[in-house]
Amino acid sequence: MSYMQLTSNFKLGYGTGTAWFKFADDGKTDRKLVEAIKTAIKLGYYHIDGAEVYNTEREIGAAIKESGVPREKLFVTTKVITNIADIPKAIDTSLKKLGLDYVDLYVSMYHPRKLTRY
Repeated sequence: MSYMQLTSNFKLGYGTGTAWFKFADDGKTDRKLVEAIKTAIKLGYYHIDGAEVYNTEREIGAAIKESGVPREKLFVTTKVITNIADIPKAIDTSLKKLGLDYVDLYVSMYHPRKLTRY
């Protein structure tokens, strides 16, 4: 049996969607999520995944700032779906919430149905 060899460039990813998803942005920072992301970064999860629709960008930004890990060592992804009609405005809003100058991957998502509460 063969196994994949991990290189020094390999980055583990930590997502803030399913488990931390918030149906509305109440303007408050979820400190439990900030601490979870900081722990993930400390454990070597250097790919942090978020999206405007998850309403977790504020926590991602706080965790990155508080982690002490240089921004350039992290790979940050965010996505747009809610404000897809105005991409430039959407990315500016995401960057402001994240407190970052840039993201490494910005994904434009299309979903034919409106997200609703179950």
